[in-house]
Amino acid sequence: MVERFHLVTNVHQRNMHWDIQVYVIRKYDVPSSEDQAIIKSVDMMLQDRQGGRIHASIPKRLISTWLDRIKEFTMYNMREFVVVDKRTRVRATEVKWSLLFCIRTEVQEVEVPTFPLEAFRFRTIPELTASAVVSENELFDLVAEVVGKEDPRELVTSLGKETKRMATNIQDLEKNTIRCTLFGTCVDDLTPLMAQERTEPLIVVLQYFRINRWDGKTSVQSHFDISKVCCDLSLKEIQDFLNSMVDTRTTSSVRITQMQSQSSGQGIEELRRGQVEIKTIEEVWSLKEESFPWIAGTVASINTRKNGWYYKACESCPKKVDRKENNMWECTRYNKITSTFLYRYKIEIVVYDDTATLTLLLWDNEVADLVGVKAQTLLDSWEGNKDCYPDVLENLFEKRLLWKVSVKEKNLSGEDTVFRVMKICDDEDLVDRYYPKDETVDNKSDYNLAETGGSNEVDF
Repeated sequence: MVERFHLVTNVHQRNMHWDIQVYVIRKYDVPSSEDQAIIKSVDMMLQDRQGGRIHASIPKRLISTWLDRIKEFTMYNMREFVVVDKRTRVRATEVKWSLLFCIRTEVQEVEVPTFPLEAFRFRTIPELTASAVVSENELFDLVAEVVGKEDPRELVTSLGKETKRMATNIQDLEKNTIRCTLFGTCVDDLTPLMAQERTEPLIVVLQYFRINRWDGKTSVQSHFDISKVCCDLSLKEIQDFLNSMVDTRTTSSVRITQMQSQSSGQGIEELRRGQVEIKTIEEVWSLKEESFPWIAGTVASINTRKNGWYYKACESCPKKVDRKENNMWECTRYNKITSTFLYRYKIEIVVYDDTATLTLLLWDNEVADLVGVKAQTLLDSWEGNKDCYPDVLENLFEKRLLWKVSVKEKNLSGEDTVFRVMKICDDEDLVDRYYPKDETVDNKSDYNLAETGGSNEVDF
């Protein structure tokens, strides 16, 4: 007797007795917004025999029950769920409902699948670039070769989340190329495969990515935790791509070229278009709502009294590592213990204009771009006192730059007087255009700059 299962497209909220047979197309952790080290839920995308897809979620209290029993690209019989409205703007499925695992949920692996796995819904690069109407709320898959990359960089999102960003160029079989920007764990997944000069093709399947069109240019990018970069050579789709390539030979030529980083000038375009209003630092201090204003500020000092100028970080992410026994180090983000770490910049600087001063927080890549050397390289060769900053960091002093800063609730209340930097522009023409014309170097006389503890400190 053939067992009958419900189709996911027929699921509705008035019932919980749903019996479905599905593949797990995607499984991913959803961290807490307050603490990225805490997993709030484990979410999945499920697909039935007719290709219908539905979102499912295992809440925190049930993660230990199901975490190791459910695997990607595996078929399961599942039954008994609470049906909720997932209420998301970005569309990963055609179904508006989400299946919430509960204490009554049952899951059984199907050892002999009853229908084939079709895990990906591919779009092509020409389709994306030629589309007259762009929907940034639709997620899709893409298969391509990685042919260019920038160095990964740390950044802080508009919500204050620390993450990573890496821009790449990807190319299809017809040599059509599109820019692809990776964030978070997608950077961690791909970086090890490009750490050395690579002479063989790197084929990737980009799962659940979205399109972005800005200033007439089309690109693709990952979208929070649901996106994944698949590089497994056993994947049929990657093998099919490799088999269709004209040239798959391993040669002495490097297949992935180094792209010029746009990090320090990442805000140039909006400044060039004149879409920016530069606020004075005094106006920033007077803000009543959270916002992301641009300011024109000159670097007056480096503040190393409290937190120094560098920290020991995980090699795979910007998270600070904690010392363990036997000279080992732990990254709590990935629950990884290792004997090695990287030095990264974390510097507080004071900038000024002719109205006031402001303390800004700069992370590793921002500082490296501005001073021309990475923290790890600097500390490997520096023989000075690590409690004092090296002379090379004084290259920051008196730099006139445009800064886009994050003003959060803690800044408004005075609980936190250090502002995070979102973007930096050091383009000389734009700095000259936006800098207050009446500012002179004599304004520095309003502040008392004193050498203290190996740092130029500002006393008010």
